[in-house]
Amino acid sequence: MHIDLNVILFLSFFVKNLFHFQMKLKQKIFKLTAIAMAVHAMGSAQQIAKNTIVVNSGNGGFGPNVSTYDPVATSATSLGSIGTSFIQDIVIKDHYAYVAATDSIIKYNLAENTRVAGAEFGSTSTGSLLVHGDYLFVGNQFNPTTENLEVYDIHTMNKIKGFSEISVEVPGMEVMNDTLYVLQNIKHTVDAGFPGYYVDSLGYVSKISLDDLEYQGDITFDPLTTKNFAKVYANNGKLHFFGT
Repeated sequence: MHIDLNVILFLSFFVKNLFHFQMKLKQKIFKLTAIAMAVHAMGSAQQIAKNTIVVNSGNGGFGPNVSTYDPVATSATSLGSIGTSFIQDIVIKDHYAYVAATDSIIKYNLAENTRVAGAEFGSTSTGSLLVHGDYLFVGNQFNPTTENLEVYDIHTMNKIKGFSEISVEVPGMEVMNDTLYVLQNIKHTVDAGFPGYYVDSLGYVSKISLDDLEYQGDITFDPLTTKNFAKVYANNGKLHFFGT
C-alpha cells in the first residue's frame, strides 16, 4: 500500500493545529466569566459583608461589564464597563479588586462599589496578576516584548518598574519568603514528538527579590521533566509546579 508523505504531513499539521484550537477555545470559555470572592468591612468591625465581583470577558466584541453582587441582600450593583475586549484575571486585597483588562489594570473599591483608578499596561496583553505588600505584579500573557513583567504601586497604580530579564510570557507567579518566582517557558525547545507539540517548551523559573525588586537569576531544571510550566503554588515552605 502506498502512503503519500504529503498526506501524512498535512494530517500531522491538521491534528497539531486542531489541538491548539481546542486549547485556545477552552481558555476563552474559561475566561468568559471571571468571578472572585471578596470580604470587606462595612461600618463597624463587627459588621462583615461578603460580596462577589463578577466580570464578563467581553468575548472580543463587547466591552466587559463589572458588577458586585450581595448574596445577603440578593442585589447587584453595576460598576460600569471596561473599554477593552477581554478580561484575563482578577485579584483581591482587602476591599479592593484589581482587574487585568488586556491593555490596562483597573482598581475597584468593593466597599464603596466604585472604580478607583486605572493604569496602562506597557506590554502586549495583561495575563496573571499577583499582589504582595504594596506591589501589584502583572505578567504579559503572549507575544513577548522587552518587559514581560511589570510592577505597580497598589495605592497610586503608578508603574514602579519593568523587568527586561523576564524574556518570555508569564503563565504564573508565586511568592515564598522574600522572593517572587516567575514561570517562564522557552517554546519549541523540547522535542516532544508527534502528537506532543503542546509540551515542547522548556520550563524554568526567574527570581525577583521583594526587598529591592532586583532580578536574582533563574532556576533551571531537567528538560525531560519540566515541559511547559502552567502554574506554581507555595505550600509548607516548598514550591509546587504544574504543567500541561
